[in-house]
Amino acid sequence: MILKDYAGIEPRNLDLVMRDNDFVIYHHDNPLLTPGGAEMAHNDSRLLKHLMIKLTLAHRVDTETISSFGLFSFCKDFLEKGDDPVNTHFDELVSEDPLLKARLNPDRSDRNFNAQKMLDDPDENSGMLNLVFLGASVITKGLRDFLPSNSTGEAIAFIREKYDSLRNEEKAAVNLLSAAHKSGILLPMMLVLSQISASEYALAALPAQSGHSAKSFSEVHVQALKTMEFLGFSESPDKKMSVIAELIGQGENDNLEFKSTFRWDIRQAKKNPAIEHAALKSITAFLNSEGGDLLVGVADDGSIIGVETDSFANDDKFLLHVWNLIKTSIGQDVSPYIKTTLDKIDGKTVCRVNCKRSPKPVFLRQSGFDEVFYIRIGPSSGSLEISEALKYIGERF
Repeated sequence: MILKDYAGIEPRNLDLVMRDNDFVIYHHDNPLLTPGGAEMAHNDSRLLKHLMIKLTLAHRVDTETISSFGLFSFCKDFLEKGDDPVNTHFDELVSEDPLLKARLNPDRSDRNFNAQKMLDDPDENSGMLNLVFLGASVITKGLRDFLPSNSTGEAIAFIREKYDSLRNEEKAAVNLLSAAHKSGILLPMMLVLSQISASEYALAALPAQSGHSAKSFSEVHVQALKTMEFLGFSESPDKKMSVIAELIGQGENDNLEFKSTFRWDIRQAKKNPAIEHAALKSITAFLNSEGGDLLVGVADDGSIIGVETDSFANDDKFLLHVWNLIKTSIGQDVSPYIKTTLDKIDGKTVCRVNCKRSPKPVFLRQSGFDEVFYIRIGPSSGSLEISEALKYIGERF
C-alpha cells in the first residue's frame, strides 16, 4: 500500500507479519511500500519494528528530510536494484570533495567549507563562528587519521576501497547525507564509519548550509543522529531478530518444536540413532499435518545449544547428513515440501527445518526402527495405529 505523500498512517492498522524467510510491515490489509514500490520487508524484525515505532509516533512519513524510512527506502529502491549514484559519479564526486581538497591542498580555500559569510558579520555570528572553527579543528585531526596519504592517487584508491566495503545501509547514508548537506562523500563516510560523531559531522557540514544558524546546525545534527540510529539496527548480526530468533521467542507450540541436537545424545555423550529418529518423527508429523518448524540446536526452554554440539566438520556436512537421512528415511519425493536454513544466534548455529503440508501421506522408515505414520497432536508428535492412520489418511488426503 503506497500512501499518498505517506500521510495518514494509522498506528492501530500497522502490523508486522512474519513470512517464511522475512518480515513485512502491513498497513490495513496490504504490505506497506516504499516510494519505488518495493515492500517494506526485511529479514531482521528488529529493524522493521524500529521503522514501525517511527511511523506510529509520527503518524506519517517525512520524505523530504533524512529519516530511517528514507534510508531504508533508498536501499530497496536503488541499491538493491544496482543503482548507486555515488558509485556512478564516484570520480566526479571525489574530485570535487571539499575535505579531500583540503587534505591534499591545505593552502587552498574551498567555498563550501569556509566561514566567509559569517566573517562578514562577526558580531552577529560570533557563536556560530566558534562552532565552525571548533568543528574544523576536530575534523582536521580526524581527517588526518582517516586518510593517511597525501598522494592524490593513493587517497582516491583508499576512498574507493572504503566505499566499496560499506554495507548497503551505510552506502544509503553516504548518498543521502552528501546530497542533502552538500558535504561531499568523505565527511559522510567518516560519520558512518564512526570516525566522527553526529555533532562533529554537523559542525563540519555547517558552513555548506545557507543559514549558518543554530537552527541549521540543529537540523543537520538531528539528521546525522537519525542516520546513526538507523545504522545501529543493521550493523551487528548478533543483534538482529531473524525469523528463527522470532520463532524461538514464541516457544514450542502445535507448529513449532525444539531439539537440542540432531544426532548427539548429550546425556550419554555419544551419537545415538534414537535422537535422529526423534527429529525425523517431528518432520514427518509436520508433513502429515498442517506443516511447521523444527529448530535444531535449541533446548526445550529456548536456550541456544547450537548444532555445533553434533560435532560435524562444518555446516555443510551437518546439512548433508540431515538431508541424507530425510531422503533415506522419509523419501526423496518430500524434498519440495522441506526447506533448511541456518542462522547464527549468540555465536551458535541454529538449523530451521521448515515443513509444508504434504499433499500425500508420509511414513517414517528409518533403518532400525518400525515403519510408523506420525501426525501432530497438540505441541507434540504422535503415532497412529493402522486403523487410525487409514481413517486419517482417508479424511486428510
